[in-house]
Amino acid sequence: MFTKGNKMIFLDLHWQHLAYFEKGISEVESLYKSGDMPKSARDAWVRIDAGVKKGARTEEGSKGIWEGNMLLLKHEQATIQKDLYDAYPAIWKWVKDNPRTADVRSPVPGDEMNFRAFTGKGADLSDFDQRWSWIENSMFPAFKDYDAQQNGSMVKQLNEFASMATELRNKRTPYWPVAGFMPPEPSDGKMEQYRRLWESYRKNVNALKPELEMRAWPQRDQK
Repeated sequence: MFTKGNKMIFLDLHWQHLAYFEKGISEVESLYKSGDMPKSARDAWVRIDAGVKKGARTEEGSKGIWEGNMLLLKHEQATIQKDLYDAYPAIWKWVKDNPRTADVRSPVPGDEMNFRAFTGKGADLSDFDQRWSWIENSMFPAFKDYDAQQNGSMVKQLNEFASMATELRNKRTPYWPVAGFMPPEPSDGKMEQYRRLWESYRKNVNALKPELEMRAWPQRDQK
């Protein structure tokens, strides 16, 4: 179930990143006008692009990039993840009724505010409003604080991940998406749309360097 959710997020967002990195905001607008990109995702990229143009290291630019990423996150939770939660109501009811499983922990290092503690009685992870309130008001601010305090460590981890990705790509690992692998999925309309759009950018993926993926996440000058 969670593997499917992660795969759906990849299929929904990866090609959007490629489109923006390859051709910029004009391509995003074109995809939106053609109906291939929803307004929620388009608005997020417009905000990110405005921030990038202001300069990722400037206060205004950084604010725009953070706000755009927040919009992408909301798009993911309101659409892609919603499908996952709606498909398994019995599981999420069990999670809600079980005190231990409802204590879902934040993935942000050092963030001790779990879902039940933040939401209180009646915590229901499948409820979008509850889930988004936790993300927006607790988890995301904690992540921003972590970035401000541990930026060097985060960049180091991302560079290590990029190196691993390059190594896997060079070995032509069949299960690495950047190497050209497209996970098999049910042949429904939405999945076919994702597949088509992803494939339209895949031919240029090998030209992307690990450092390209870091452009919107610059390492801060260390004092």
